[in-house]
Amino acid sequence: MTNPVLNSQIDLTYLKDMSDGDESFIKMMLETFLTNVPEVLENIEAYYKEEKWIALAEELHKLKPTLKYLGVNSLNEIMPDTEANCKTLQNFDQIGQGIAQITEVTKNVLDEAKTLV
Repeated sequence: MTNPVLNSQIDLTYLKDMSDGDESFIKMMLETFLTNVPEVLENIEAYYKEEKWIALAEELHKLKPTLKYLGVNSLNEIMPDTEANCKTLQNFDQIGQGIAQITEVTKNVLDEAKTLV
């Protein structure tokens, strides 16, 4: 059996430091994430399929700080690279790979966040 801590994407250290350990604030941030991010993910997937690169870049930009608050560091490189490729209309193969990784990780984070509220 795998250790769920080893597979954890979320690190609440930043939120705990920012809120002086205020559990209600942390819970509120997790609930906000759970409420808002599914729509952002839907938009990301739709804009990618529709090749709406600038709108896709904007959605990725929205998602970036949200994941940072939750200490999700596994996308620190791919997220800005994918956003930049969308804005500059280049490296379309890398955009596809980036979107696949970003959506997979974000969906896993959503599942993990549900266990924390």
